[in-house]
Amino acid sequence: MTHFPKPSLLPALSLSLSFCLILAACAPTSFQAENPSAKPFNQLELAGNACGPAALLNSYRFGKTAWRQLAETPPGLSDRDRIRAIARGPAMRPSASLPGRARWSRSGINISDLRDIANELGRPTNLPPLTLTSLLQNPAETPATHLKAIHSSLAKSLSAGFPPIVS
Repeated sequence: MTHFPKPSLLPALSLSLSFCLILAACAPTSFQAENPSAKPFNQLELAGNACGPAALLNSYRFGKTAWRQLAETPPGLSDRDRIRAIARGPAMRPSASLPGRARWSRSGINISDLRDIANELGRPTNLPPLTLTSLLQNPAETPATHLKAIHSSLAKSLSAGFPPIVS
């Protein structure tokens, strides 16, 4: 998940994300995670490339109760054991987007595989499936339209009780 955009995209991406932060600060309605005082998972408790499983568990832990239950099941495990359970379990299944390799490897995990893991873990609890949304500006969008789309996407996820994972 530690893939960085091409250097030519960095200024536009930085500008988009900066505007998003400004818009969020000025918006009449603010959104926050439902469980803002939760203790975050630390990927380094397992490995430097465990950012995907840790990010997913953080969204679960900081989200609404139904998602939090996924982060804490089964009870009694350490944070390291929870990250490891994802990394050694559903993350080792074959990747649908990268044929011939597991979802998680020494290179980390891509966002579509992380979404697949999240949906696999949430399926037995009847939680809504997660989707991917691109935050990159398409050529037909104005900067203002793009900014509104980013804000809307992040706000929708937060208001649904699932803090978004941004890659």
